[in-house]
Amino acid sequence: MISRTRYSAFGLIIESEIPCPDFAASEGKPDVTVCRGTVPATLGREAEKGARYEVSEDAFLLTVDGIGRYLVDGSEKIVVEASVGVSDSDLFAFLTGSPLAALLIRKGMLVLHAAVIERDGRAIALAGPSGSGKSHLAATLIRQGFRLLSDELCALQVAPGGAAMAAPGFPALHVWRSTLAELGVEGLSLRKVRAGMEFFSLPAESRFAEKNTPLAAVLLLRSPWYPLPAGVVGSPARKLEALLQVTYRLSFLGSSARRREHLQACASVARVCEFENISDDPSAGAVVRAWERRTEWP
Repeated sequence: MISRTRYSAFGLIIESEIPCPDFAASEGKPDVTVCRGTVPATLGREAEKGARYEVSEDAFLLTVDGIGRYLVDGSEKIVVEASVGVSDSDLFAFLTGSPLAALLIRKGMLVLHAAVIERDGRAIALAGPSGSGKSHLAATLIRQGFRLLSDELCALQVAPGGAAMAAPGFPALHVWRSTLAELGVEGLSLRKVRAGMEFFSLPAESRFAEKNTPLAAVLLLRSPWYPLPAGVVGSPARKLEALLQVTYRLSFLGSSARRREHLQACASVARVCEFENISDDPSAGAVVRAWERRTEWP
């Protein structure tokens, strides 16, 4: 008998054959199923191909050497074929990255490469590429009065010309041992995100925001490739450029129709949110100072 457990993450009920230890347990009719199965080595000649992934109109394929293959089939199913001897923990670690992002995109969400924190009913995206310190910064800030909304992926439901609502991800942060040491947290009792790596799941249940929250600001932790002065970004065109830079893998969008929808959603967010480049000082103090100027936000 195949065992499946239901969880909630990013506003979805996910029924999974693979244990998802960081997700909150849930009930109800599943929106998405995650199952083990056979995954093709390719999506075919027509698929757009990148490093380790392929994208077609209705599917997304990720291949991770030594881990397995992940197939996002439409917007309701992820099939995982594990390599021999791979742990469920390692399978889950990669599931929460590109495959989950690709699925959220196919659910019509705008997905940014950002951790999201919340305070007083307003969400702030801490945006930047891998290694820019998003999770470290979020872990620091939830000890200073903020709450966690999501780590690594910022999933937005964007109303045309209206508010962008950030969905709650899961109540944990994935951080390196150096972050734990800086926070004064003992790592011995924490689950390792991946076997053999000093990378841990830091629970945040007591400081987790469980409801969709309007996005008020996007703070850029690393300056994009084009010239962007430090401080508040006032130009709508510059905001749009910044959003395209911090989109979680533009190449995952696939179809031209989805790309148009993405551009429209980015334009809506650029109109209603504050943007600030804090790459010169991507610290908790910089985020707090930005928060203190919230009365000036759109």
